[in-house]
Amino acid sequence: MSKRPNRPSKRSFSFSPELLERRVLLSSVVPTLGNVKLPPSAIAGVRLAGRVPVVLTNQGSAVKGDAITVNVYADLGTSLDGNQVLVKSTRRKVTLNTDKSAHANFIIQSLPSALPSGNYHLLAEVVDLSGATNVTATTQTVQVAAAFILPEVTVGEVAPSTIAQDKFTTVPITITNDGNVAASGVDIVLSPTQDGLLPLTGVVLKSTKSGVKIQPGKSKTFKMRFKVTPEVTAGRYFPDVSVLLGGVSRTKVGDMGFTVG
Repeated sequence: MSKRPNRPSKRSFSFSPELLERRVLLSSVVPTLGNVKLPPSAIAGVRLAGRVPVVLTNQGSAVKGDAITVNVYADLGTSLDGNQVLVKSTRRKVTLNTDKSAHANFIIQSLPSALPSGNYHLLAEVVDLSGATNVTATTQTVQVAAAFILPEVTVGEVAPSTIAQDKFTTVPITITNDGNVAASGVDIVLSPTQDGLLPLTGVVLKSTKSGVKIQPGKSKTFKMRFKVTPEVTAGRYFPDVSVLLGGVSRTKVGDMGFTVG
């Protein structure tokens, strides 16, 4: 009995992610950088003085009035890796003969406020009418610190420290901005607490709102004059202070108490 000839086996193929990745078309308009001026460090969202001049050179056939987009990104690397953050963009029509150049000058007045902390390059990307791109990056970097507001609250001495009901007393409250950006808007709520942990439920001695702006490292003192209401019965209390500075909250209980009665 003769053997049946071997049939070719069905073969399956798999492709690496790299082979399946869309190939990027390179634009013939090539960006290079002129005299870049950037600070060595910056805070995200805070004003700075920077300049990124981009030279666009046509290394292909003549471009006749085509629209070209130039984007400036911040990225931790020197290529567009998907983590880049757009800083500025412009779109213009250009006419460029072969080996001729045009210029796009970017004034950088701040970096995006949502930019995380890190050491960033600025990248210039050209996108031509066909969607082809070309990218260049700064050799220098900017050390970026994420912007934050950090309120620190100091509660002073209540004076007078012994008060009868329906009488007034005053406590100074100092708010310091320990963050790295200016904070606008202060809300203060003053309540009594007996255990130093929880304020008396539903009892507010004084509240105030102010549109004051507190710069980083600076402070503002508010003198809170309040009346001891009937809900605050005879006993020993401490000032419980809740603060909202630029949308960031902080609570502090004063060390020096006051006596009602």
